[in-house]
Amino acid sequence: MRTAPIILLVCTVAFAGKENLLANGGFEKGLDSWIFVDNSGNTEHSLDKQVKKEGRQSLHLKKAGGPPFDVLRADVGALREGSKVSVTAWFKAEKLQSNGGWFKIFFYDRSGEVIEQGNDVKPLAGTYDWKEITIENRVPKKAASAAVFILIVQPGELWTDDVRLTGAAGAPAKEKPARKRPLDSGMRSWLDRNAIMVKTLDFDARHGDLARLKPLLEGVRIVQLGEQSHMDGASFRAKARLARFLHEEMGFEVIAFESGLFECEKANGLLAEGKGKAAMHASIFGIWRVEQVLPLFDHMAAAARSEHPLRLTGFDTRGSGAAADGFLADLYAFLAPAAEVPAADREALAAIDAKLNASPYAPTGAEREAASAALGRIRKLIDGNRAELVKAHGEPETEFFSRCVDNYGVREKFEFSMTGDDKELSGNLRDKQMAENLRWLAEVRYPDKKIITWAATAHQAHNLKLVKIGGSSEQYEHWTNMGQYVHEWYGPKVFTIAFAALEGRAGRFSPQFDIPEPKEDSFEDLLGRYGQPLVLVPLRGESAFQEAMFCSPMSYDRSIEAPWPQVVDAIFFTREMTATKWVPAD
Repeated sequence: MRTAPIILLVCTVAFAGKENLLANGGFEKGLDSWIFVDNSGNTEHSLDKQVKKEGRQSLHLKKAGGPPFDVLRADVGALREGSKVSVTAWFKAEKLQSNGGWFKIFFYDRSGEVIEQGNDVKPLAGTYDWKEITIENRVPKKAASAAVFILIVQPGELWTDDVRLTGAAGAPAKEKPARKRPLDSGMRSWLDRNAIMVKTLDFDARHGDLARLKPLLEGVRIVQLGEQSHMDGASFRAKARLARFLHEEMGFEVIAFESGLFECEKANGLLAEGKGKAAMHASIFGIWRVEQVLPLFDHMAAAARSEHPLRLTGFDTRGSGAAADGFLADLYAFLAPAAEVPAADREALAAIDAKLNASPYAPTGAEREAASAALGRIRKLIDGNRAELVKAHGEPETEFFSRCVDNYGVREKFEFSMTGDDKELSGNLRDKQMAENLRWLAEVRYPDKKIITWAATAHQAHNLKLVKIGGSSEQYEHWTNMGQYVHEWYGPKVFTIAFAALEGRAGRFSPQFDIPEPKEDSFEDLLGRYGQPLVLVPLRGESAFQEAMFCSPMSYDRSIEAPWPQVVDAIFFTREMTATKWVPAD
């Protein structure tokens, strides 16, 4: 059976007058009747009993990074066409960047498709104490329901309390419109001929069902494996199995995670010792230190001692694993055969390094200036003593530490950019560096090897300006993501696989949540009616999916729409999503 949609009916009884049509608008029952979706993987939400406008508590959102957007959403059932609705909420903000948040309403028809965004949209940004914000709209024709959205896009903190929706409720019509894109014999025939029917997500399964991937990936050097939300257990299992297939059957020798460059490379020492779980905890972000990913690290640990290893690396500028804490000590040891780093420079970098791991990152101007100068001098030490360093460590290791020093400088700039109110998105800084790191890996570190990348689809897709969310393209209008650069550099040598799910549950630690029911005639709906539980649908070249259609490969928002062959190269469909399960360190 299908799970209940994420668009939960908050209110099924028609209220009149000025009664609140939203249940639990003051968050007195936690997130009951609300849905929070952490698309970016870097937004925390909590109930705050100390900072509140009314009642016992408010809801607190704290975002550490840039796009994609994260969503707090509540839905109401039937509304009367043509009537006026008002949505009012109290907000408090702390260092929320420009265009960092939005308060808005969407209207849906009987099939759940967005028919109108409310024309009264309020931006949320800056630092201020509690203030009341109201949006007002007329319910458009054919609207059967509405959803109140609080979006947080940029770094900062936002509290909300006492959310109220008032207006006239009414019963929606019961009949549903005919499907616009039926799963007719032509579509079914195309899927029969072109789609890959995956038999299992079991990591140790034989590769026979994946063999049809080989001609699709002929001439491809970089395969990008995406994911919807960083909380997708079934997608992680699929990615791990695909990575093993690419390694064992297609000669891919490197896997690069959306995690820190230094610590991922450093963890190869643990893999060489056969310590898969230890390497996982030392290297990648906590969102992937889960049961669904552990078999891949155990596989890498076993392969590290073979003639055909799968080497771990990372392309992120941010710190992600425990091994990152050892970067400065390793850097000084690397330089020791040729030069000594002055004590003052070590102190300057130690002060910054300690604060980089704190939240929020709050260095003084003098500390930033001293650290920047110290990094500049260290870079000159490497360049000026290159011959001695190459003699002591070899060319690859010298190139590696040169890259890590530059990457560390960008990390500091990125973390600081998230604390200000810069108009340029912090995400642009991070994604550009991630792209350049991947290019360095492909052309300098591993010039003759084929590479798998593991990251959010939003980082790896291209042509994001073609993607609409709720009918609007504003979400990606000012963001140039990593995938755009990589696609422009390598063209058909890159193959991006996104992931989509019909039903089930997702979640990282808690709370887990039911994923929303897809729109009729969406990609997920069509594949669900096709009847196969696991299907990899190729989109590159001639495809039955050329027209723009609804699909949710970059979050569980079912209002995402795009001409998907222009954005990704394939979509791995999973009927049932599952939550992830944390693996503690030893």
